[in-house]
Amino acid sequence: MKQKKQSIEHIPFALEGQISVEELIKLITAESGYEVTIGSYIDDKSEFQNSVVSVSSKNLKDALNSLAHAKDVFVDIDYDKEMINIQRYKDVVIELNIPLLDLKSTNQTTTQETAGESKVENNSQIVLYEELDKMLKNIISTDKISTYHIDKASGLIFLKSTKSVENAVRNIAKAYETSFAKEAVIEFERIELILNKNREYG
Repeated sequence: MKQKKQSIEHIPFALEGQISVEELIKLITAESGYEVTIGSYIDDKSEFQNSVVSVSSKNLKDALNSLAHAKDVFVDIDYDKEMINIQRYKDVVIELNIPLLDLKSTNQTTTQETAGESKVENNSQIVLYEELDKMLKNIISTDKISTYHIDKASGLIFLKSTKSVENAVRNIAKAYETSFAKEAVIEFERIELILNKNREYG
């Protein structure tokens, strides 16, 4: 299977310029021997095949990437069946690598004047799912077929989407990961600073 994958990525496919999708598919089939299928969510297949794409490629992988980018489609290779599948929509799972912060620290302090309890408590989880939910709604608002579900327990986003919607969601997830990682570090530093004010625990 690995050899098949490597071979299709290294099949020479030198092409520079504009070509119809239909002609491109014919060339891909001729050069690779792989059958090309077009998925059911592409409404007008004849219009899709007659449309023109710009391709700049040295190998078959480049050509498939050009097609995917130009037509906002997923181009997947089934190495076992030797098929290339073109789909408008695909089920995708995106993992949110966002730190959850749920810290509880209690200091018992006793002085000559007062006997008291000092608490440092932070129960906030820095995963702002509501904001993320609004942003995802905005991204797919004009697409009638795209759907999403955020699973808070696992930190996964389940999408049925186009390639452009998937890319937009991945960019937002990445931005959130960076933002929340910074917030978590700041929160840890804040708590550590408060704890260290008491020499007994510092």
